[in-house]
Amino acid sequence: MQQELQQIKVENNKLINENTKLKTQIILFDKDLVRYEKLCVGSLNKSSDLLLIQLRKHNKELSQQLKEKIDQIEHLKRSAKITRIAELECENKVQIEEYAKLKSCYENAIKQINDLNQKLQWFQNLQVDIQKLQRLNENNVNENKNLNTKITQLEEMLKQQQILNKTSIQQHEKKINTLQAQNKKLISEKTNLKVTIKMLQDREKAFVILKKPSSHLKLSALHQLILTELKFKLILRGITVKQLNEMFDGLKQQAKEQNVQIRLDDFHHILSQEPFSFTDNKKILQILNCLTGNGDVLIEQFLNLIGIYETFNNFDFEQEQQTMQEQLNQNKQKIKEYWNQKQVVDYHDVQKMVLSVGLSFNNSSLLYYNLNLFEKSNEDLQNIKVSDTLDPFLDEDQEILEFNSYKKQTNQPPRISEVSDEEHYEQQD
Repeated sequence: MQQELQQIKVENNKLINENTKLKTQIILFDKDLVRYEKLCVGSLNKSSDLLLIQLRKHNKELSQQLKEKIDQIEHLKRSAKITRIAELECENKVQIEEYAKLKSCYENAIKQINDLNQKLQWFQNLQVDIQKLQRLNENNVNENKNLNTKITQLEEMLKQQQILNKTSIQQHEKKINTLQAQNKKLISEKTNLKVTIKMLQDREKAFVILKKPSSHLKLSALHQLILTELKFKLILRGITVKQLNEMFDGLKQQAKEQNVQIRLDDFHHILSQEPFSFTDNKKILQILNCLTGNGDVLIEQFLNLIGIYETFNNFDFEQEQQTMQEQLNQNKQKIKEYWNQKQVVDYHDVQKMVLSVGLSFNNSSLLYYNLNLFEKSNEDLQNIKVSDTLDPFLDEDQEILEFNSYKKQTNQPPRISEVSDEEHYEQQD
């Protein structure tokens, strides 16, 4: 069928081509005919008429052939084979469309199958991984069991070891504490030894000057009360010998930094400031008359004049005040008889009275008694009231007033004022 259909199509195409060629020839002949008619109008002779007649006959023959060909084409179109060919072409188109649809469905089905195969492969791999994880989990569970048993064993061993170590740790801690305490004592002793060695080395130079005859004359002329007042001032302000040395070491360093030497005029300024705060210029001059030289030697002479003094250590002031007041009240009549209408006495008279009456004061108690008298006499051991020897303690209101006045003088702890020294050095320069 397909071969016949192809042959019929070829014949049909040939006829169509011949038909078109004939139509073109007829059109050309018609044009030639019109042209000849125009040329032959008016001047045609008999020969031209014959030519015209021949052309017309030839034209009729060609037109007759054209009609025959057209009839043949129409006959071919009306034949059963042609209609069958058209039907087959329609069926072929439908089949081609269905084939395209089936092809697309087939391709989609293949894609779905491929997706399902991939999912199946993924699922299989997942099952394999799950099986591996299950095996690992089983192994981990077994290992955890073994580890738990080992941990319990180790905990029991650790508890036993801790029990054993507690005693040894306590013993070691005791040893460490004792060693630390001994170390602290050694360090403190070492620092104290360094300080004392330095003091002795510095004072050794000062003793060379103090051994001169002129120095002895100055020392013998100095009233001992002024030196006692100097010490009492330092004790009242809570300044120890070590702190005093540190204060003057700072003053030495300050003088070195400013490239100056400390002179007697500088000491006049120092004695008028805290912690000494002498208001009587005569007392300051008496102290200065005992000093010679300049710089560090002058400082060491001053420290040698003061010497080593005691301070209160673990001293119960309230208890001591109570017992001292009871003892003074018991010996009140003896003290009055000893003074025999005196109103004002000095420090040496008070020490004689204590020995004469027989007051049982130890060194710390006697120092506490003397300091209270010194404080109550406005820091003047030459003018002690006899009534104060019976009651040397300040009233609470008076103590508050004195503390407030002392706070107004300085807000810093008692020390040599470095700022004042700098100003004084600038004035001297």
